[in-house]
Amino acid sequence: MLRPDRTLANLFKYIDKHIGLKSTLIVLSTDHGGQEAPEYMKFMGIDSGHVSADGLIKNPPFSKFKNRFGIGK
Repeated sequence: MLRPDRTLANLFKYIDKHIGLKSTLIVLSTDHGGQEAPEYMKFMGIDSGHVSADGLIKNPPFSKFKNRFGIGK
């Protein structure tokens, strides 16, 4: 975990120096190391499920994000 942390720290420093973090939207994603599919987790006896897109859109932090970046205008 230290190598990705260092790499991200260096990336953020570079962006801040050359562009400015206040002018930058950073989105991180991964396709490895995530949890198993909810259906498999349920099969294994672990309470799980999917996140509803409608639930996310109505979530107050998402609304704040939309307002800040003018999404939907």
